[in-house]
Amino acid sequence: MTTTLELSRYTKESDGTVDRFLETLHTTVGEAACQKLAETRPEFFAEIEIETTSVEALERLMQTLVLLDYCVSPDYRDINEFTYKTEGDTRIYTYDNRSGDEFSVRIADNGEALIIGFDHESELNQFAADEIDEEFLNHIYADLPERWRAVVEQPAFSGATTRRELTTFCLWHTDGRWVQHKWTHGGNDDGGQSFLLGMIFPTAEAWYERNHDFHALQEGAAQILPVVRKIYDTRSVTAEDIRILFPDIDELEDEDEVLDEIRRLDMPTL
Repeated sequence: MTTTLELSRYTKESDGTVDRFLETLHTTVGEAACQKLAETRPEFFAEIEIETTSVEALERLMQTLVLLDYCVSPDYRDINEFTYKTEGDTRIYTYDNRSGDEFSVRIADNGEALIIGFDHESELNQFAADEIDEEFLNHIYADLPERWRAVVEQPAFSGATTRRELTTFCLWHTDGRWVQHKWTHGGNDDGGQSFLLGMIFPTAEAWYERNHDFHALQEGAAQILPVVRKIYDTRSVTAEDIRILFPDIDELEDEDEVLDEIRRLDMPTL
């Protein structure tokens, strides 16, 4: 068992030592030890603060997460968590955990943005309610800019309902600031916003902390983190990056095929 005292020694040594420790973090018993690491190496536990994040910075992060998903899940690209597409003058980045929870970030060419999220376990889930709470929906969508109104009225679930009703939280960026009308009658239920937007990892280290085990990455932090940091910095991927993040690529296909698919996304250069 790793003690708090031992962890204190790790955090004062080289990145390599800390990185090796992180590989066994999930088997470590003791909240104090994890808290110590969070205090000394906060980049591994960083969370996005959406209210102070610019649209451009948010888009850079979403692009990074799309690219990383292509690298670590080349065999499941049709069900990647993070995806990208365009509709007219709008770029759409989507997170979908394939378990009923999702959010989308829509960014227009003029810089306006809309985030819509849905947490199926939230008490604010209108699709599972006996009756739609129009007061809730009218409140969170009050003053929504006109350009986004058609988006929230789009059919969802094969026309069974609308995107508006499949919302547990939303916010939009206009006139240089984020706007959100939070629902205060749900107690501590934020509609899954903290959980879902928590998937937007603001640092390479935070991405690694969640995804090393989640994607069963084969290489250790000493090999993976430099690649992930580079992708965060440049939002570009090479064949060598894919080989490090997914060593079994040869058993599936040529990494150049993955690179071709990434190029076909045609994400804008920021």
